[in-house]
Amino acid sequence: MGKQFIKVSLAVMALGVGVAWASGDWSAAKSKVEDFKQKEGELRKKAPEETRKIVSTICAASSQDKRKSEGSSAASMARSAIADKYSDLEHLKRDAIDMLESVERDDKLKDQHSDASSLESDVKSRWDKVSDLTSGLRNGSPPVVEWMVSHGDAAIRDHASHCDAHDVSLSFGRATCLIANGETCKVVEFAPDNSNAISSARDLARRYQSQLEDEIKKSSSDVMKHLASERSDFSKCKHFEAAVECYKQCPEISDDNRFSDASPSWRTGC
Repeated sequence: MGKQFIKVSLAVMALGVGVAWASGDWSAAKSKVEDFKQKEGELRKKAPEETRKIVSTICAASSQDKRKSEGSSAASMARSAIADKYSDLEHLKRDAIDMLESVERDDKLKDQHSDASSLESDVKSRWDKVSDLTSGLRNGSPPVVEWMVSHGDAAIRDHASHCDAHDVSLSFGRATCLIANGETCKVVEFAPDNSNAISSARDLARRYQSQLEDEIKKSSSDVMKHLASERSDFSKCKHFEAAVECYKQCPEISDDNRFSDASPSWRTGC
């Protein structure tokens, strides 16, 4: 008799657990969905804000070489800013879907089944979109970084087509661009269009200018011979002047965290 009573009790307990598992709370489920939507909206707004910070950092880099390293650092900071919010949202998504599915399984809440199913689809759709929107930020390699670095390099290569000599080896380094222009020739450095980069490029151009002025004064200069072999007009140079040409190429970031191609805009006399 005792064993039979225990079996019946266990069966009743199991049934009770099953009923509790199947029961739904429509009000709580709707509230959880609203929590999810609020946090999803915050993350959707946060993502383009972080990407814009990355763009600003790269555009403010003090040299072409630092654009990549500083862009990577900015991307790492953005990843940290996004990761926790994404993780919190994922927990909310799971809770919301679990609660909605409980409503859908509860026969006592048949009138809410259709609405619960619609909300579940909406939650999943929003989750897929925000996952896609934040993907590059979360993995630490937003596409805009590589785009800005590679297109910056390409912009300089294309712009250098007006130079008469490129990457000329000097004792101080390699002069990016030399232009034969009658008696007064030019040593030109290229830079991103921001004050730090322009200042560094200007200092560098002046160092190259000083060395080239010294080379002109020599009775026999290997540097000037090399330049003359590149273009005969360099043999006419009696002076060099330093110049900086700078470019801006900072793409706009849309609210859905996309960026569009931005052509470089150059200016002289930087």
